[in-house]
This record gives sequence, C-alpha cells and structure tokens, in this order.
Amino acid sequence: ITSCSPSLNNEGAGSCLATLNSPNANNIGINSDTQHRGKVIGASIKVADLATSYQSVKSEYAALASNRQWQQLSSHADGSEVSLLSHPSDPSCPYVRMTSIMPGTVQDVWDFFDLENWETSLPKIDPYYDGLTIHGDYKHRGLEMKLARKKTKRLVTF
Repeated sequence: ITSCSPSLNNEGAGSCLATLNSPNANNIGINSDTQHRGKVIGASIKVADLATSYQSVKSEYAALASNRQWQQLSSHADGSEVSLLSHPSDPSCPYVRMTSIMPGTVQDVWDFFDLENWETSLPKIDPYYDGLTIHGDYKHRGLEMKLARKKTKRLVTF
C-alpha cells in the first residue's frame, strides 16, 4: 500500500512514508512491478525497520525542503498559503506544504490533526480524503510511531 499523505512535522509538509507489502497486493489492483518512492515494509512489520524508514524519509525531506524552491499554489485572505515541491525521483508524489495561522491553542491544532480525529478534520482540508486505516502502534528507542494508511478518492481523467 503506497500513500502520499500529510505528515505532521514542524514544517507542516506532506511526504510518502512507506509502502506496506500486502500478500494480496495484486488482488487489490497494485502492480508489484511499479516502482514507488518510499520504504518497503513487509507484511511482518519489524519496529526497528519502521523507525529506520521514518528517520530516512525525515532526513530526505529535510535535505530537499531546505535546498529547493517551493512553488506557491495559492494564497488566501486569511494569510494561509499552499505550496508544492516536486520530488526529483518521483514527480507523481510531490511534497505539499500548507502554512497558516490557526485560531486556538497549540493543543487545539494538534488535536485537530490527531489521527483519531481525521474522520471529521481531514475532509475540511483535503477534498480527496476517503478514510483511514491504522495498522498499529509502535515504539522504538523513544520514538512513538503509528502506521496508518490514508485512503483517497481516485480522479480519472481522459
């Protein structure tokens, strides 16, 4: 399962974190020969591998985001901006950054983006959001991780 979805970091940017290899991948319409950006995580998840994948993607994002020009897609009257950064090895899955001053406390904002609240909060900011599946909670050397899959609606164009 490959998903490009927002990750909550101090930059507010999205990234593709991982590919979850499903034993039934071909039964759900995924071509196993297709190359995807991300890290392969086998059907049997090893927490150390998950942590390593997270650190690798985080480092890659930090290097790319600080050294490249973001393309501003939109600017709004409330001061919020949406920008795009194409990934050099996978332009089909760009980073998306939204910056905004949000009303409320820091805790209110984190609660809004908490995975537990995605069913009500994500449709407000992502018109293609179509659900969330949580595959598990993991801890490794002080790093707390939640492996989740964000589902999106497909757009078909001709």
